[in-house]
Amino acid sequence: MTPESAGLSPSPRNGPVAVIDIGTNSALFLLAERDGTVVRPIRQEIRTTRLGRGLASSGRIGEEDIGRTAAVLIEWKELARAIGAGSPVCTGTQVFRAAENRREALAVLFRETGLQIEVIPEQEEAVWSYMGVVHGLAEPGRAVVMDIGGGSTEWAQGDGPALRRSRSVPIGALTLTEKHLRSDPPGPDELDAMTDEIRSAFAPDIPMQDPSVPFICVGGTATTLAGLELGLERYDAAVVDGTELAVRIVRNWAEKLAGQSRAERRWTVRAFGPDRADILPAGLFILLSWMESAGIPTVRVSDRGLRFGIAARELGLARPAAFPSGNG
Repeated sequence: MTPESAGLSPSPRNGPVAVIDIGTNSALFLLAERDGTVVRPIRQEIRTTRLGRGLASSGRIGEEDIGRTAAVLIEWKELARAIGAGSPVCTGTQVFRAAENRREALAVLFRETGLQIEVIPEQEEAVWSYMGVVHGLAEPGRAVVMDIGGGSTEWAQGDGPALRRSRSVPIGALTLTEKHLRSDPPGPDELDAMTDEIRSAFAPDIPMQDPSVPFICVGGTATTLAGLELGLERYDAAVVDGTELAVRIVRNWAEKLAGQSRAERRWTVRAFGPDRADILPAGLFILLSWMESAGIPTVRVSDRGLRFGIAARELGLARPAAFPSGNG
């Protein structure tokens, strides 16, 4: 088995499972167990590893960024084993899909950590993010789920566990920031150029959404936004999860943060991880552009996402027979 071909587990795990989601900007750790038909989190951690730093311009993952990520993976591997979850299931997303030196980076990470990294294809990432949200809802029904990452944005539409459509778009908060937002604070021309790229990327796929169908957003952009709007002094997943925000609130925070200097923004988001401050405006403009284009009045924030979907897979709660396309 190669470091990127882990694939589906042959059988569900009986005990707790540890999942590591390696993204373009952040790495996330989840220790979870099965509670009926729900994935119940036991412990979660997040680190800003910036594995995709400079990827948009160089096309490559840097050696320093690989080393920093490897150190985090080793720490979490030891934690998972100490808790009794065995070796973590590791997934990689857009940063590996886009990098020219993907195989080299995976090989180094495998050599340094002993962990196999399953690179999730675009459509599967959208599906597993959706599944991660669905398996946390008390009454799963129709929903549209968006996952805003550092290097890509996914959305999926379905009815409970039944997927109808899904799509992955290769734009994310980190890559857009590095490409467009170079001034401090960003200038109007930079923001306009970034917004044009977002809308152009989404244009073929944005459906006008039935306002009665919940629109749910996962990822650091959404959870940080909820924490800011709620005025939390520290991040609390239990409080943030399920928060509903009107589109005007998304717009207000996007404009406010884009108008601040990096130092001011770091102070504003200090309670939720100042390392995310520089890319937060781009993430909010992704969310805002989708909501305005699709006519969506409110967004519900979820603290779940891809790592919960993979946990559901490993625990035998979710195993889609097929991955629908954006046109399905």
